[in-house]
Amino acid sequence: MILKNDRAFGAVITRLINRENLTRQEAFAAFSTVLNNATSDLQQGAFLAALTAKGETAEEVAGAWEAIYELDTAKVKLDLAVAENSGTGMDEASVCGTTHCARIRTDAKTGRGTIDQFTIDPVSLGLSCTGGDDLRPEPDRDKETLRFVRLMNNKENSPRKDAVAINAGLDLYTACFAEPVGCVINAFEKMPLAPGKRLLIFGGGTMGLITAIYARQTQQAPGEIPLDRYGPPVVYAQ
Repeated sequence: MILKNDRAFGAVITRLINRENLTRQEAFAAFSTVLNNATSDLQQGAFLAALTAKGETAEEVAGAWEAIYELDTAKVKLDLAVAENSGTGMDEASVCGTTHCARIRTDAKTGRGTIDQFTIDPVSLGLSCTGGDDLRPEPDRDKETLRFVRLMNNKENSPRKDAVAINAGLDLYTACFAEPVGCVINAFEKMPLAPGKRLLIFGGGTMGLITAIYARQTQQAPGEIPLDRYGPPVVYAQ
């Protein structure tokens, strides 16, 4: 479903300029028109600018997503494990306050999408909000040693329990990988991946390469790691 002419599409732009919201079906039709290149570049740009200036509603996002899924998304079926690095184009969750999130899901039978909105509170994840003073070492070396032992034995209840302990002799270029490598290890512990099973990793940046290297080192998915040369890299560990 697309809007039949520039006048109909222009009417949608006028409504957005007047800060009127579109229904899910109207948003689907407008984005379908853009994706099919069925109106001028000027009209397409004006539509996107007006929508951004007004601010998108959940209904408009859902309609846009349905159009993209129907017209501009390749549907593939893979007989292998898949790891997708969702950090691409996504803001990180903040440990200093609440993070507002939205999740789009598709019903497997109807193909209809739904949007769930929620917040992530670091305290609810067991993290502590703190300042730098709480993480400074104790002046007394013996007290600091005892505190470190408690931390290593998971008996430390201060905000330090959320910190990553790093060997003082480790250079910072190596130490900066402690957190991303920890995320990869945690993912593999939760991923039902049998040894030797093929693994497809979307995203060939830092996290994608660490994922592939870890899979090879643990022999969960040994093999070569070619990169897609036509766009955002796709890593294959097979």
